Amino acid sequence: MFVWKASVILEQFKEFLPEVYACLVKIGDAMGTDSEMEAINEIYPVIPSISIDYGIMEKSDIVKVISADMGWSDVGSWDNLGVLHDTDANGNIVAGNHLAIDTKDCITYSKKRLITTIGVDNLIIVETEDPDAGIIIELKYAQTSSEMEKACEKAVAQIKDRRYADYLKNDERNNILYYGIAFCRKRCKVVIGKQDVEE
Repeated sequence: MFVWKASVILEQFKEFLPEVYACLVKIGDAMGTDSEMEAINEIYPVIPSISIDYGIMEKSDIVKVISADMGWSDVGSWDNLGVLHDTDANGNIVAGNHLAIDTKDCITYSKKRLITTIGVDNLIIVETEDPDAGIIIELKYAQTSSEMEKACEKAVAQIKDRRYADYLKNDERNNILYYGIAFCRKRCKVVIGKQDVEE
């Protein structure tokens, strides 16, 4: 856990990570202007990827460490959720409201809605802020976030290219009962109603 003043950490970026600092300055200059989002979308993806520990903390001479007796877990992926939540008799890790029937070794996470599973295993099921969307992936893909991101980008591009949004709008289907995107072994599939369209 880090505590610092913004002005101090910016000076540390300037000294030890000048390329990152230059990017932060450009984003900072655009904050509160009409070009704010454009600057973030353009600059953020190209900021050099380096941890704060390696890039600054190991080099700085103004770091102070305070020992504390507290529980701490740096949960970096969904399959590590078991560090924070108990596992049931069937190996399921549940955070939120979950009704499990013949379900084994699954991870479910929800804040508001009930997640119901029947006859599945080794899945991660996550409620999202979007009321029409959720995430379902095989447990073995929990660490392959880059592959998942590529798959999602491909699926979104496929939806736009094939004008599914226009189809739904023109068909006056305001309440979509069955609509999803699935990723399996680098293949994207779009499912709308009873249509199953595959690249």
